[in-house]
Amino acid sequence: MAGPFIDFTHVKSNADVEAVLEALGLEGRRAGSEIRIRCPEPDHDDQRASCDVKTTKRTFYCHSCQATGSIIDLVAVVMETDARGACTWLHEHCGVPLSDRAHPPSPGRKANRQKKAERDEPPAPPSAPPPEDDNGAGFVPFEKPLRLDPDHAFGADRGLDPETIAARSGLIAEPQ
Repeated sequence: MAGPFIDFTHVKSNADVEAVLEALGLEGRRAGSEIRIRCPEPDHDDQRASCDVKTTKRTFYCHSCQATGSIIDLVAVVMETDARGACTWLHEHCGVPLSDRAHPPSPGRKANRQKKAERDEPPAPPSAPPPEDDNGAGFVPFEKPLRLDPDHAFGADRGLDPETIAARSGLIAEPQ
C-alpha cells in the first residue's frame, strides 16, 4: 500500500509559508504578501534572490528560470522528493495536517449499481430531423425583417438600389 490518504489541496491550504521556509532554511525578505528568496531549483545557481513565494496563494515563481509551483512543489524540490514525500515532510516538520478525513468517501453499492445501469443502457435513438420547408433547407435564416436604411452608402457601394433595399427590409412590399 502507498501509505495514508493525502489530500494535497488540504495540505497546501493549511501550510504556513513562513514556517515552511524557516524549516527549509530558506531566508528571504518580505514585500507585502510575498517573500523573495533565492531559487531552490538545483539547476539554477541563483546569485541574488529572484524567486517570489506568495504567502496567500502558497505558490512560488522564479523570475530568472521560470520555475513555478505550489508550496508542496517547493518542498519537493528542496528535499529532492515527490509530492507525497513533500506532504509527509510538511506534516512531520511543520505540523501540517495531511487530511481532514481518513480516506476519500466511497460511492457505496447503490451508486455503483446506478453507474453500471447507466453504462449498460442502450444509447437513445437520434432525434427526428426538423421538418423541411419548400426548398429543403430546413431553416428560416431570419425570423424578423431587417431594418435597413435604403439611402445608406453601404447598399449603394455594393450596387443595390434603394428600392431593393427597402423591399428586402420590409419597408415596402416587394414587387412580384
